[in-house]
Amino acid sequence: MTKNRSVWESLNNALGGVILSLRYEKNIRFHFLIGFFVFIYTLFLNLTMTERALIVFAIFFVIAAEMFNTAIEHIIDFFITTNPNPVIKMVKDISSGAVFLAAVNSILVGFFILYRNSYSHVGWLIKRMRSMENMTIFFSIVIVVTLVVFIKAVTKTGTPFYGGFPSGHAAFGFAVFALSVLYVDYYVISVLIFIMAFILSKARVDRGIHTPMQVISGGILGFLVTILINNILTGG
Repeated sequence: MTKNRSVWESLNNALGGVILSLRYEKNIRFHFLIGFFVFIYTLFLNLTMTERALIVFAIFFVIAAEMFNTAIEHIIDFFITTNPNPVIKMVKDISSGAVFLAAVNSILVGFFILYRNSYSHVGWLIKRMRSMENMTIFFSIVIVVTLVVFIKAVTKTGTPFYGGFPSGHAAFGFAVFALSVLYVDYYVISVLIFIMAFILSKARVDRGIHTPMQVISGGILGFLVTILINNILTGG
């Protein structure tokens, strides 16, 4: 095993582990989707920084616990023993119990924080969502990046930063182009951003990292999803 890896390679491998867990484990996909939607919902609530930090910690704590539980089960099943053993059963039960406690913790944190801030404020939330331009932009980028990672996990292609369907670089580039069309008054800036997104996408094809179809699909996804999210949140 190579010890002296670059930061970029280590990050890619770490995110590759997240991709693998999303690709093969239904429970982790479930926790990820629930956590993602809860996080997006909290962006439009009037929470303190401490409350936001607690929500984020609770979400990642559940996902991390489920990933550790999955890793422990795979190690036991494939590298230790497949025979019935009371000690092995106890180890599995304890790791499953850790996931259960993490899930209960997240439910309690969500209840104490979200209930107080959500009750009788649905109308206020809708108005707030439509008035937060900066948050809408951030929300669009998060959605695009998450969709790219999720589609790569489902299609079992590429890594988070390299190859696969669709092209994340193209999706991000054309998402930024879509935002420039929506929010920048000077058309020349939008044209320049389009050229940059096109050059970025073409470079991925020229280097053999993506096929033209992967790049085109990524660009379309980034552009259309960004437009759709902004139209929904701004009432357009």
